[in-house]
Order: sequence, then C-alpha cells, then structure tokens
Amino acid sequence: MGATPVQTTESPPILISEIAYDTVQDDEFNEWVELLIVSDTPIVADQIKVGDEETIGGGEGMMRFPKNTVLQPGEVIVIAQSAVEFKAEHGIYPHFEFKESTADVPNMRPVSLLAKGDVFFSNSGDEVIVLSDKNKPLDQISYGDSNTRLDPPILPVGAGFSLERVPPNCDTNTAADFRPQRNPTPFLVPDFEECPEPVTTQNTDPDPEFENKAGESSSEKGEIGKIQGTSDADSKVNQTVQFEGIVTAVTADKNVSGITFYTLFVQDNGDLNDLTSDAIPVFTGRQSPTVRPGDRVKINGRVTEFFGLTEIDDDELTITKLGESEPLPQPIQLTAQTLPSESLEGMRVSLPEAIAAGPTFETDAGCGFSVIPLNSRELPIIRTSINDSTDIIIPILPNDDRDCDKLPVVKRGDQLQNLQGVLTWNFEQWKLVQDPAVPIQITAGPPLPLPEPISLKEKQISIATLNVENLFDSIDDTGQASEPKLSAAEIAVRLDKFSRLIGHWLGCPTLIGIQEVEKEHLLLQLSETLEPVCGFKYGVAHLESYDGRGIDNALLFDPRSTHLTGIRLHQSCSRITTGIDPQGFACETGQEPLFSRPPLEVNLMVENKPLTVYINHFKSKRGGERETAPRRLAQAEFQAQLVTGNLAERSGPIVVLGDFNDFSDSPTQKKIIENGNLENALKRLPQNEQYTFNFGGAGQLIDGVFLTADLADQLEQVSIMHLNSDYPDAFQLDTSAEALDFKSTDHDPAVVVLNWSDVESGAIGESQAGEADPIQQSGPAKNDDQISDSATLIERILNSAWRFLIVPIAVLIGTAVLIRLFVRK
Repeated sequence: MGATPVQTTESPPILISEIAYDTVQDDEFNEWVELLIVSDTPIVADQIKVGDEETIGGGEGMMRFPKNTVLQPGEVIVIAQSAVEFKAEHGIYPHFEFKESTADVPNMRPVSLLAKGDVFFSNSGDEVIVLSDKNKPLDQISYGDSNTRLDPPILPVGAGFSLERVPPNCDTNTAADFRPQRNPTPFLVPDFEECPEPVTTQNTDPDPEFENKAGESSSEKGEIGKIQGTSDADSKVNQTVQFEGIVTAVTADKNVSGITFYTLFVQDNGDLNDLTSDAIPVFTGRQSPTVRPGDRVKINGRVTEFFGLTEIDDDELTITKLGESEPLPQPIQLTAQTLPSESLEGMRVSLPEAIAAGPTFETDAGCGFSVIPLNSRELPIIRTSINDSTDIIIPILPNDDRDCDKLPVVKRGDQLQNLQGVLTWNFEQWKLVQDPAVPIQITAGPPLPLPEPISLKEKQISIATLNVENLFDSIDDTGQASEPKLSAAEIAVRLDKFSRLIGHWLGCPTLIGIQEVEKEHLLLQLSETLEPVCGFKYGVAHLESYDGRGIDNALLFDPRSTHLTGIRLHQSCSRITTGIDPQGFACETGQEPLFSRPPLEVNLMVENKPLTVYINHFKSKRGGERETAPRRLAQAEFQAQLVTGNLAERSGPIVVLGDFNDFSDSPTQKKIIENGNLENALKRLPQNEQYTFNFGGAGQLIDGVFLTADLADQLEQVSIMHLNSDYPDAFQLDTSAEALDFKSTDHDPAVVVLNWSDVESGAIGESQAGEADPIQQSGPAKNDDQISDSATLIERILNSAWRFLIVPIAVLIGTAVLIRLFVRK
C-alpha cells in the first residue's frame, strides 16, 4: 500500500484499455480485463504479469501469461475470470482465463512469490497492474476507494458498466484517461488519437489569474467549451475546474424512493467553436441551490461523467453568486437536420414546432412526453431492436418532476409549439427540460384509427394477453411507499375500463393471459364485473409468485367451453445475481432463483381438446436495457426448454404468451423461437402495427402470443388493440365518453382467433397434466389450499368429483341388483 504512481514520458508497450469489474452477473466468474499492445514489435509475454496485488507477497492476486505466449503489435487481448461464462455473455471466448473452465482457452499462471491469492477486482475500489518480466510496472491504475496508483483515483462505475481508456493509445497516468462505458466492448477499442503531453498531477489547480483579472469574466473566454471538449466524454474527467456563467435552469428530479436531487445548468458566452458545448450541468445533490435562472455564478468543482452526462459533481463543490437578473442566452433551434448532439449538451435549445410521438406519462420516477420535429417522419416510430436509432425522438421533461400536473396532456399525433429549455442526457437519450416560464401551445391532432372489435364465429376460440399495469388492492402489504395502494373507487374505475376493453373490443376472449395483478380476489372482482357484459363469469387460474412487489401472472378462462386440468409455477436457478427471495425454493451454492414471476403453466381442456398455456412476465428493463438483458435471455432459454420438454412428453398444442419486456428482434424473443417450436403470431401484422408499448416515443412489440405449428396453421385473425399505449396516463381513471375506451393500462392487449374445430385432438391424461417433472422442477408445488376462495378450486372439485363418486355408486347399483334377484327368488 502507499506505492508512488509511476510517471512515464511515453506509452508503455502494454496498456490497460478496459476493465469490467462490477458485472450484471456473478463477478467471480464474469469479470474481465482488456489489454492493448502498443509495442511496435512482438512481445514475449510468458513472464509478464496481470493482477490486483500492489505489494509483494500480499493476499491478492498476480498471474502471468502461459508459456510461449507472444503478443503481437496492435493486438487487443481479453483475459476473463471464466472463459465459459464470458462466452455465454459475449458469444466468443476470451484469449486467456484466470480460472480454468475449458481446455479451449489457455489459463493464466499464478505467481506465488508475488501474491498469495486470486485475482479478483473489488467493486468498491482496487488496482489493476501489469508487470514486466523484471516485475516493473508497465501500466497500472486504481479506481474507487483505492488511490495507490492514481490519486485521485478513477471514479467507480455501477453494475454492468466498464472503465475504458479513451483514447486507447494514450497514457497520462491520471484518472482522466478512463471513461465510464455503459455498453462494455471487449475486443474493441475506440479510435486512436494524438496523445497530449504527459502530466504529473491529477488535479488542475485554479488559475491564479482567474481571481485577479478584473473586468474579464471567464464567460468571455469560453471556459466551459474548454472543459466540454469535442469528444463524447470530457477530457477533464476527475479534474477540478473553475469557470463562470449564467444559470439557465434549476431542475429537481425525484427517484423511485422519493428522494429529490437538484441540478443547475450554467452556460457562458461561448468559445466560437461549434464542436464544443458552452454549457454544463452542476449537480448539487439533495441540497436545493439558492441561485436561480438569470444569476451569474462562479463554479469550482470536479468534472465527472454520470451515465454519459458531463457534469460538475457535488463533492467539494463551491458556488459563488456574482450577479442576478441577466438575460439568458438565446436558444439553439432544433430541426430534423439539427438534432440534439454532444456539442449542445446542457445548452438552451428550442423546437418551435413538433408532433407528439409518445403520450404524456407519469411514473414513480418522473413524467414527460416525447416529440419529433414537425413533418420530419411518419408516426408511429417502431423500434424492433436495441440498436435502432431514436435520434429523431426528443423526450420533453418538466424542470420539476414533483409537479407533473403542469405538463400538457397529449396523445400521439398532437402538435406542439414553443418547446424550449436545456438539453440533458439520461437513459441513452437526449432530452429537453422545458423552461417553466415558456408556455407550451397545443393543437389536438386528428383521432387515431380505432381497431375492429373481435367477434367470434362458430367453432372459433380467441386467446388474448393483457398486462393490467399495477392492478393492486388497498391493503399495505410491504410497508413501502412505492407499493401502489388503490382506493376502492380507483379499483372500481379500473375494473370498469377493463370490462369495456375485454367485453367490447376483445369480444370476451376464451382465454386471457394476465400479467401484473397483485391478488386473486381482484380477478374475481373483474370476473363479476364482466358477467353482465359477457354473459358468464370467468374462471380464474392463479398462483402466488416470488415477486417482491407482489405482482403475479394468471389466466382467465370461459368455463362454458374450458375446464382446468392442471396448474403450476416453473422456477429455475441461475448464476445471475437476482436478489430474489427463494421462498423455499432451493438453488445450488452460487446460484439464485431466476424468476421473480415464474412462468405459470396452465393445462386445459378446451371443447374437449387439450391445450397448455404458459403465462410470462420477464424481467423489466429497470436498471438498464443492456444490463438486464442477460437475465431476460436466460428466462427465454428456460421457457423454450419447457416447451421442448412438453412437446417431447405429451401431445397437444401450446401457447406461450405474456409480457417479455424486450424487443421483437431481441435475443430474448429470438431465443423463444430458436428451436423452431413456436411462432410469434403478432409478427404477422403489418410493420406499423407491431407495437404494444410506447417507451420514449418509440413503439415496441414487447408482448407476444407464441403458438406451436398446429395452432399457427389454424390462425384466423391477429389483432393488437391500439387503445392504450398512444394515449396519456391521465385517461386511466377517466370514464367519460371521450376517455372510457382508452388507457385502461400501459400495454396494448393482443388477441388471436383460431379455428378450433380444425385443431387435432391429442391425448393427454389429467394426472399427467398437473404432474411435476423432477428434471425441470420449477418451484415448490402449490397445493389446493393455496388457491382457496376461488372459482378455480370449486371448478376443479366439481370436475374431478365423478372420480370419487363412481366407485360407491357402482357398489350401490350392484347391491341393489343382488337384493332384487334374491327377493324374486
């Protein structure tokens, strides 16, 4: 400990180019480090070491390359903890591994004289060190709470991020060499650049002339432009800077826990360089700033990159007010040709005319709506994969998301004027924070086209999927403020809207797969609400899941044509860290339950033909699209295995439906159909209809109805009822004539109609239908007392009662016959 950072005048032959130490899965198996060979000649590397032990003989790890290893100039080398786990995540093996997992990848070799332990990079802070054959540092960094190699150290990153050297060929031996990388890129490095002169200190001391140049403000010198630079990530990250400018906005952001954080935006007169931004956000944490728009301020603080947004951190921040009531800088006008960009980060911008691409929304973490420049592109905008560009879409946020009532209520297609405010970056999108002093003007767009209501013909059945979006009761089950607790009046309104959706538009489907309902009694209430509309009470198939919020999957079925033969949850285990309470389900050491809402398998007889339905609700994207993707992919693989096993063991068609929380062309949805057993019927629709959810102004097909071939061959009709995702959240509790049909939930329901008479009748035993498979055992079995007080239990008893009565009835009949014969004799 306490080693002195080594200063170099030229780049060493090997540079640490990227490290992923806090992964979305198990760090012990999924960490990796990337090295760039900048030498002009090959390097014999069998005595070169890589590790995290900063003192000789310590308890951390140092490992050397395998014998006869030669590293070539320009080569990018990846060393992973486990090659098998790395390939599972990235689709390709690394060059080397620290832990032996496969004979296909060479192992790094321990150096016991230098270190006694394993190489393992701490999430809170650690070192990454590359030693020469003479045990001299070739490259070394420290991050988080470790300043043994860089002081100050590189700021730590969150789960799923990596630290990446930018540019990859330059080494100033400061924390400014590294940037947070939201999307880690092993094997790939950024473009090379001309390297700056080496420095010997991490901090930039305040300019001594700054205080003394009377009458010459830093805003005239364009200091902010120098800080922002021309690249995506600021070259002055982790350095202390000083500048002056005008406060253009003060924003308040409330997170899901109800904590409010404040940010002020400061802009100067510019540096006459269109490639650099003239503004920068200043984060003040939970402390509400005392300055207001129009105040001139002097800022002294440390530059940081927060999820891609260059800002000044609140740690050791000083804000000095120099004046007030100064005019704000003129906004830069955005158009279809001049879209938000890094060169405008934090600056005042305007969009004189726009059209709503996404409706007004309000969640526990904020509110807003999304627009595109008027006449720039046809709506709706459909996003089919994570790589689809959303550059044309500009989300509009309030400057204080604790007061969402001031936002206009818009649906997709409404026109807006006078959008104006500062430009910020979060969740991988540029967003405009509307200036509350500038009123927005709205012109209602034409009514959106309505779908055709479903009407079944003779010998047809229909199957729908519906996410009911936080259908909770009034009881506080968790003691958490984030748990929705609907009043009786709110529940009644929501059930009325669902009754209209299901009864009129969906035509009272034969089967409805439900996601995001808290308790079974809410479904029983819905069934009662639907009885006057549909002419029958739906049966309910439901089991409690493991979800921390208490939301479950369920199935509603028409008892006139359908009866239940089996129901079970399918849980699995994974090395992915999920934090799910196992609730009695046992996983091997090092593994955790995969599902908070396990697939619900429901076995049915529909018009005397067997049918198996799986209802799903995969992991949400909360936590980041890419960061949560591995868990959804693992869930999809498990669901696909269930279908394969089901088809191998029993006859009868299968439906897999629900909310998969991923794009239609994502690895998640591709994995579900990978074995060729299923087809997503919703992809038969025209491209501009393939969406069930609107996020950030882009429609996404995150719900699905997957059918086996025998069902797909009998597909008569497919429809997505676009009655929800294009409309504002304010409609959800509005039962007026104008709003009754719209926004019952945030998902558009999907429905398929099948010619059931042409589906072949397979043989399936009732005992087999509900039987647990020990190989694919999927969670603790649920017995009948766990579905008490439900129509499901009553129906199951009635349907199976004949099996208990047939023997005594036969005995009674036989006895009566014998008595009669005896009497006649």
